[in-house]
Amino acid sequence: MKFKSILEALKFFSMKTPGKLCLADMDEKVTYSQYYGRICGTADFLLKKGIKAGDKVVMSAQQTVGYLTACHAVQMAGGIFVPLEKNAGTDRVNEIIERTGAALYIGPEAVDICPRLDAAALPKLCRDGEPCALPEADGDSMILFTTGTTGASKGILLTHSSEVAVAENVKYGVEMKENNVEIIPMPMNHSFAIRRYFADMINGSTALLLDGTVFVENFFHMMDEYKATSFAMAPAALAIILKLSGDRLGRYGKQLDYIQFGSAPIPETEKKKLLELLPECRLYNIYGTTEAGCACVLNFNSKENRPGCIGRPTVNSKFTFSDENGRIFEAKENRPGCLVCSGGMTMKGYFNDPCLTKSVMKDGGVYSNDIGYVGGDGLIYLIGRADDVINTGGNKIAPGEIEELANSFPGVAESACVPVGDPLLGSVPKLFIAADKEVDTTLLYSYLSEKLEKYKLPKSIVQIDKLPRTYNGKIWRSKLKEA
Repeated sequence: MKFKSILEALKFFSMKTPGKLCLADMDEKVTYSQYYGRICGTADFLLKKGIKAGDKVVMSAQQTVGYLTACHAVQMAGGIFVPLEKNAGTDRVNEIIERTGAALYIGPEAVDICPRLDAAALPKLCRDGEPCALPEADGDSMILFTTGTTGASKGILLTHSSEVAVAENVKYGVEMKENNVEIIPMPMNHSFAIRRYFADMINGSTALLLDGTVFVENFFHMMDEYKATSFAMAPAALAIILKLSGDRLGRYGKQLDYIQFGSAPIPETEKKKLLELLPECRLYNIYGTTEAGCACVLNFNSKENRPGCIGRPTVNSKFTFSDENGRIFEAKENRPGCLVCSGGMTMKGYFNDPCLTKSVMKDGGVYSNDIGYVGGDGLIYLIGRADDVINTGGNKIAPGEIEELANSFPGVAESACVPVGDPLLGSVPKLFIAADKEVDTTLLYSYLSEKLEKYKLPKSIVQIDKLPRTYNGKIWRSKLKEA
């Protein structure tokens, strides 16, 4: 069934499976009927507070039933939900309120530029039936702001239909079963987490909210109490679980149906560990951006797992490639191009920024800086970001190729290759490796020289304790370029 919105899906399952567990956090749980009733009651409360169609409501993210109730209540009232990172300070909150012209802020920070509610003050009101008509598919639903870690913060404007389309990309991409019970331990202001939740809702599944994986016993408590069949997380969260619990995850081989990863590529060392612990579990890495979500999927516990491969386009996604002049062409291994993604899940545009929108969107496609091609096997291969690809004397080097080999060398936990200036060649590769013990870089260089063309060999290899990462777990390459 094709839904017009996530709200419509929730209404459908509140009638079809009213007593089924829909959502749970560490403190409470709700069935589909209870959840939808609370959404209707909270929407009625917000309407009486003066929230009207088109109003923006900013809310500090929480991993709770109440937070997601407020999200959908805002949408039911015709408003646009604007989630904000959990620990955002007053300056950040004020910035987003000002940029969106928000009618209401829900969160802990004291603000004086719009009305404020504490999240705890939102009443747990239930109501039979909606206080107003459900939003149309093409209506604006949410603005997801990037944190601005590596540049200016951007607001990605989404519609209800795009939320459904990205949820379908996840649902069909991971072959989600009807009885799916999924742990989501990622921040609920981030596109990765909220889109996995959306997928569970259009599937009539159960979503379990967890505030991170540092308290690893909470994760395993949810696995046991709710008999979770899947979980979704960034590789950095998986690293915490493996570090703190050893091989414990392997005990759930018969219980787990799949695991999905996103936000950043999963390191090869952790891939190998999972394949050893869970040989019969489907293990997905999903490629996408906030602008065009969950667009390509690869089960790396399959024959299609190959170096640089990101899999196949998801159900609502289409991939093309552009040359340096923005023209679409047929990209191949010997002539890669910048990936262009189109489909129902793409953003409407950058909020209040038509110039920036025009710079990345054309004919419904989102133009990225990711360089890749279609292999002879029909799979999509990613070389890296345009600003990460190293041009040395006219030869283009994909950092990932060097990193993959370095990661397979004994003792290397992970690596990152970045360009550094060279007076003759323009730029040359420099390799950073992270390891618990000292690695013999001379032997590593010899190992790489047996497998790489001479021009691809790093001019220097530096060992560091750990690679710097952005808030969502991606390697912070610009930091390494400055090192």
